[in-house]
Amino acid sequence: CISFLLLILLGVLCENWKVEYQPQHICTVKGLYVVIGCSFYYPEGQRVQTVKWGHERNHIYDGPFIYDSESVNTSSRFQYIGDKVHNCSLKIHQVQHHDAGKYAFRFITQSTNGQWTGKEGPKLQIVDLRAVVTKTNDNRTMMEGDSVNLTCINSCDGDDLSSAFTWFKDGEPINEGPVLYLSNISFINSGNYTCSLTTHEGTTSGVINIDVECEYWTQNLELQNHRILQWSQGHVCQSTDGGRYRQQHQPHLQQPCKPPGGGIYLV
Repeated sequence: CISFLLLILLGVLCENWKVEYQPQHICTVKGLYVVIGCSFYYPEGQRVQTVKWGHERNHIYDGPFIYDSESVNTSSRFQYIGDKVHNCSLKIHQVQHHDAGKYAFRFITQSTNGQWTGKEGPKLQIVDLRAVVTKTNDNRTMMEGDSVNLTCINSCDGDDLSSAFTWFKDGEPINEGPVLYLSNISFINSGNYTCSLTTHEGTTSGVINIDVECEYWTQNLELQNHRILQWSQGHVCQSTDGGRYRQQHQPHLQQPCKPPGGGIYLV
């Protein structure tokens, strides 16, 4: 009977010491800031003196801690935005991949046994923005006239493309939205493409390089006795003013002319 009463008393006492986290799982993009919402409770008469935040890579009771109100060596990236009453929220600036994992809040009061750690802390997931290219010509080289779709993906969104994105070409903003449609492309579409969250340009995806091949052309300059005395080959490209120019290779002498598809033809 006495043991039963002790168990009840212990349960009541433990109920007075509590840490709650909201939400339990947080997903964010590398380079952003994140807030871990937290509330803590303790018996009346207790006065909180020290607050700490730990990460699973260290001992959650003994540290070292990523934030410690009694330490001056805490990184400025970890900002305690709570108090010593009931709010224990933590803000992490410029999150990096090594910040991923479980976190736990610990507080200590003035009494001898007045300490508590919320062991079941939230888990932080860090992802990169991804830029994915879809070509209409499968895997062959992109040529003038082809179409290309570039999609910016924030894995934290899941199947819901709720994030606002900005697209950049060679570092300059060109469009907004999750998908960049490039149709009837020409060489002027060649360049390096990236995307970022519209509200946080520092969150940049990897680079997609678009290299558009021009049309192939051959020119026979002189023909004598079914022999090409001089010929040249190159590509025709669309210029920015709408005209077309020829990118010429070195001329060859006394060679039969072979089209790109192979074989020998005479003009």
